[in-house]
Amino acid sequence: MLNPAQPTVAHRSPTARAGQVLLETLDSSTAVVICSLIFAWTIHQAHITILNPYWDYVGFTYIAPTLPAVGLIILLITIGSMAMPVRLERPSSVILLFLHVTVFVPGVTIALCLRIDSVQAFAPMLIVLTLVHALTGLVSRNGPAPPDGEHFVPGPQITLLLIGVWALVSLVLVYVYRDIMQFASLDDVYVQRFAVDRGISIMGYVRSYYANLICPALIAIGLLRKNVLVVAIGTLGCVLSYTIDAQKTALAMPVLIIGMYYALVYAGNVAKLVVVPISFLAFVTLVAVLIRSTEIGFFIQSVFITRGIAIPSLTLVQYQELFATYGYTWWSNITGLSLIIPPPPGFATDPAWPVLGQIVGDHYYGASINLNANANPYSGEGLAAGGLIGLTVIGIVMAIFLRIYDLCVAGWDRLFVLLIAVPIGFALSNAHLSTVLVSFGLGAWLLIFSLYKPGGAKRI
Repeated sequence: MLNPAQPTVAHRSPTARAGQVLLETLDSSTAVVICSLIFAWTIHQAHITILNPYWDYVGFTYIAPTLPAVGLIILLITIGSMAMPVRLERPSSVILLFLHVTVFVPGVTIALCLRIDSVQAFAPMLIVLTLVHALTGLVSRNGPAPPDGEHFVPGPQITLLLIGVWALVSLVLVYVYRDIMQFASLDDVYVQRFAVDRGISIMGYVRSYYANLICPALIAIGLLRKNVLVVAIGTLGCVLSYTIDAQKTALAMPVLIIGMYYALVYAGNVAKLVVVPISFLAFVTLVAVLIRSTEIGFFIQSVFITRGIAIPSLTLVQYQELFATYGYTWWSNITGLSLIIPPPPGFATDPAWPVLGQIVGDHYYGASINLNANANPYSGEGLAAGGLIGLTVIGIVMAIFLRIYDLCVAGWDRLFVLLIAVPIGFALSNAHLSTVLVSFGLGAWLLIFSLYKPGGAKRI
């Protein structure tokens, strides 16, 4: 229903009418498809000019796609993009956006240009991936009404508690890692990571919860409460986390959360459209291609294109090939299920078991490199677990998870839950769903969102 106080389209100025028409055009599935195809084209250009010349040793071989391959790329991206939510209204839409731009679109585009027989080798996998991506998209866009009209954000007591926990954990981290802490350059990030015990340990969980739950929560609460000090504390924690294990995501997290906050607050009508971040990523990718010989170009291609987009998508092919050859895990690598499901014979005696990323890294890059090739749920809990069957299963599980997530946030401030979804989406683009639930704080957030409700549980 139109608000009588607002002018109708017919009574607006020509500029306002044109702007309204443009917004309505962009607010559509067709626009998402077009922007995703443009993004795929820029990824293809990066594959030719950056990934293959400079990163071929990682696995980015390049063969010019055949006409059937080009047609399949367009068809699959169109189907997967058509099912995507068109607005960032629910946490699930934020998570799907990350998977769309880091796994699905680049995964389809790169995989079909790796080998001369890419269509025969990878088409079945990519078709199933497209179907499960479309399923999760439809579940998200047809989910419960997004939180609206509620302004429930953790209050002063919870904020002080979080700051206290942040201070205590910060002191522990500094004490434990004081001898290796440094602000590593791009050339030294892996050296810095290897200096940290990367096995499963209590301190590993502490670092993960600190960087992925406590610090992002403080940044989001500070932004919503307009408390610069709280935002600064959360940001400082992210920087501290980077000095320990040189995870670039730790530095990117404050930028993403703060950027999303200001975009949604001051340009919500535009920023909430899914086509905007996709178009922005396509623009940045094209810029990186054009200025690839400069220092800025190298920084963008190293951090953004290669590590942020291309490598997560390449794991689809690597995990499919490796585990189809040596045996599927059938989820035996997951704690708990490992008690009843034996590991595949090909990996039963592997010293890296059950860390699939380490197994893949050792196989493709050599054990001496000590590279942990972490992967998204579709690669690690799908293709590695059971091939196309595993990919279908994890697709269904992801759809159920996204629906549960959207239901849990009912009653909370809409902007707050969108900001909290940023680190979750970021993590899922490069880690298994079970890992994110246990080690990255997703399970804790689901409990918090479910237990503390306006008008129900006590607000604290």
